[in-house]
Amino acid sequence: MPVRVPVDGPLDARLRHVGEVTRVRKGSTRGASAVLVGPAFRLLAGAGVFRWFVDRQRLVNSFLTNLRGPDQPLSLAGAPILTIVPITVTASNVGVAFAALSYAGRLGVTVIADPDVVPEIDELAATLAAELVAIAAG
Repeated sequence: MPVRVPVDGPLDARLRHVGEVTRVRKGSTRGASAVLVGPAFRLLAGAGVFRWFVDRQRLVNSFLTNLRGPDQPLSLAGAPILTIVPITVTASNVGVAFAALSYAGRLGVTVIADPDVVPEIDELAATLAAELVAIAAG
């Protein structure tokens, strides 16, 4: 679901805005856009130009995947699993992908970026870390 995320202004106002937008959009019928874009994508695929189209699209510049993990620690062959690192990839010409995974009361976020598209990846990751610390302190 596309969501415009404000990057300036008070933290609480930005969080409230994103929460309101996502609640409304999650309440709508999931997959409703598939009725509109599905036939067009199938037509592009049938003509052999789907990959060409996806590689040149400019609407999507980042992805976020969020997975709620177990709230209690797990173990494997008797050894405790201390951390789980979410892994993702970027798709086509999407510059950056974020993977968020909660595990046993902790949140891990991985940032994967194409350095040709997002050369400021270190600044992006540092800013994200600072924002998450501010949210946790909130």
